[in-house]
Amino acid sequence: MTSYKSIMYEQLNELFDLIDKELKNSNILPDAIKKLIWVEISKLKSFTIDARPARIAVIGRRGSGKSSLINAMFGKPEAEVGVNLQIKPAPHFHNISAHFPVQCATIAN
Repeated sequence: MTSYKSIMYEQLNELFDLIDKELKNSNILPDAIKKLIWVEISKLKSFTIDARPARIAVIGRRGSGKSSLINAMFGKPEAEVGVNLQIKPAPHFHNISAHFPVQCATIAN
């Protein structure tokens, strides 16, 4: 089964390829304008397709609801909840991008 995310990336890649092809084949625009458009399209492609997911840090006192917030974002128990848990020496990372139709976040608890 193909995910919405992979379909979206495929369609965006096809769109950028089509724009690039049409820009190269255009006889109407001067080369200087084509180059300016190509530079802007390249920036847009880099921003939309080549970008890494955002990272969000959830920071707070013990028992303040950090893990509950993460579980609510996932819609299922993903982070261990409880005020009696030991303090964790290192951050725990949770990737929610697979749970949403677009790249969302990587959350540290």
